[in-house]
Amino acid sequence: MADSSLYTKLTSTAKDFVLALSPKKPGNNESDDERFLSHLAPEFAHSWGHKFYVGTQPGVQGSVDGQVFLERMNRLAGQMET
Repeated sequence: MADSSLYTKLTSTAKDFVLALSPKKPGNNESDDERFLSHLAPEFAHSWGHKFYVGTQPGVQGSVDGQVFLERMNRLAGQMET
């Protein structure tokens, strides 16, 4: 059985990451870019979805780094209501 401190660390890390996705100010969609990016490894890369779908959508092909991912999420969030 794993050490309980491992689970404590995993829980803390997961909660910190989820909270990093919270809006910078309550009630709006402005992200806290610095807080979010601080949770990503330097080699972070994000790629999208199912191979067939991605193959038909040039805008989501390949992978992006944390900054580009965040910029895309901010564009989407700007179109949503809280």
